[in-house]
Amino acid sequence: MQEPVRSLISDLEAALASGSGERRLGMLDRVTELFLARAGAAGEAQVAVFDQVLLRLAEGIESRARAELARSLAPVANAPLALVGDLARDPSISVAAPVLQYSERLDDHTLSDCATRLSQAHLMAISRRRLLRPGVTDVLVTRGDQQVVRTVAGNDGARFSDAGFHVLVSRAGDDDLLAETVGLRADLPPASLQRLVRQASEPVRRKLAAQDPARGRAIGAIVPDVAGRTTPQRNYAAAERLVSALAREGSLDEETVRGFASAGRFEEAVAGLAALSGLSTDVVGQAMMNEAGDPALIIGKAAAMSWPTVQALLVMRSGGRPIAPRTLEDCRINYMHLSRETAQRVTRFYRLRAIVNRPGQAAPPRNGPPSHTQASRLDA
Repeated sequence: MQEPVRSLISDLEAALASGSGERRLGMLDRVTELFLARAGAAGEAQVAVFDQVLLRLAEGIESRARAELARSLAPVANAPLALVGDLARDPSISVAAPVLQYSERLDDHTLSDCATRLSQAHLMAISRRRLLRPGVTDVLVTRGDQQVVRTVAGNDGARFSDAGFHVLVSRAGDDDLLAETVGLRADLPPASLQRLVRQASEPVRRKLAAQDPARGRAIGAIVPDVAGRTTPQRNYAAAERLVSALAREGSLDEETVRGFASAGRFEEAVAGLAALSGLSTDVVGQAMMNEAGDPALIIGKAAAMSWPTVQALLVMRSGGRPIAPRTLEDCRINYMHLSRETAQRVTRFYRLRAIVNRPGQAAPPRNGPPSHTQASRLDA
């Protein structure tokens, strides 16, 4: 193999020196054909040589030729790494889609980077991959439009973190199709199912119950609880004034929030947590009152708070009642595993939801994707 490759490198230099696009494309076809014929027997060192050659040839060529190259390389188990990464980041979806959806050579870091930076069409291609790990799905569910989120939620090979499930359930609040898709996932945690059922429409509850008898019994146990539940109305004005004064004095910190939570001073703890996390008091208060334990973990991590402070918040939101040791330990483990980057991404989603739901702000259709403007806010 070495002699043909050395010959190709010499031809490559000649093709690049000539500046002829036709000659470059001819060389690209020739090298690609040689690689595909020998890929099965090639070691990583040999693949790296092809990588160097193909990457240089693929620079600056027309999108149609790059798309054909991407389609050829996407299913190859040992495709050239640098070249595949370059194709995945191509702004043209016709080039990027084959490798984003099918190439096993893309690692989670590359996929997350592409999902963070590229278009919704690129995110859609990623959402269809055979396997997706939580670090990637965290980006998809927070940055993707409703079609992307529906697709990844229906992908049986996708795995979600607790934070990812939290966002999925939140986004299902005004989308019956997404609610049904999320509700039928076998890996949906019980706490997330409870949140989903509480906010779901009656038709969605009936469909979920009909699909799975065990899930139907669980829903039946949750729904009476929903009917009898009332959410206390809270006024945060005084707490916000106190927190603002503490901030001006330079004495608002994590210890202050922990003290409020330990004393059961809900409004003050929420106002302090909001100030330290960059969220509005209304957003933090609504999350702490109406949703499962995830918000305290997510907002606390985004604000870089220690576990003792988050534990105090969890106890406070339970009304001061002791939390079962197993439940508390599960929360602690989830908190330790939750990355601050993921938590901050979810809090950006909270901000977007607050903007969209402001009085006078146009709300997205119940079963439709957010507008381009709303999606762009999520990237901010």
